[in-house]
Amino acid sequence: MANCQKTDYYRLGAIGTATSILHNYRKATKENPQTRFPYARRLMMNTCYGFKIQNGHLRLPFKPRQYVYVKLNNHTLKVLSGVDVRSITLTPGSVSISYSKETVEIKPEGYLGIDRNLDNSTAASTDHRPFEDSTCQV
Repeated sequence: MANCQKTDYYRLGAIGTATSILHNYRKATKENPQTRFPYARRLMMNTCYGFKIQNGHLRLPFKPRQYVYVKLNNHTLKVLSGVDVRSITLTPGSVSISYSKETVEIKPEGYLGIDRNLDNSTAASTDHRPFEDSTCQV
């Protein structure tokens, strides 16, 4: 892999995936010492570096200054407009794009708390109107 001219972006994703598989294996081994050794079951590539969406295509770096283009459909382009694309995952049958968007914080008018017991349930709200409902059937 040292003499391979691929970009280093994909190595970081592969290392992250291998690390999470190994972490889950070590955790499972503590509970069951006869846990089988894990392996990657699906061919996949993930990255959060170097990609760009331009002219309706997803541009992925292949080699230095060489790119592979994946055409995106209109629905995907519409969803991704105005959001911050975070990472891309490619499998032989799909392209997964994770993104983040800003949300508006809504100030609530009040709160409601509910306490459920075996024979009754009690609720109280911030406007100090508690009520109790008996669910006991004799």
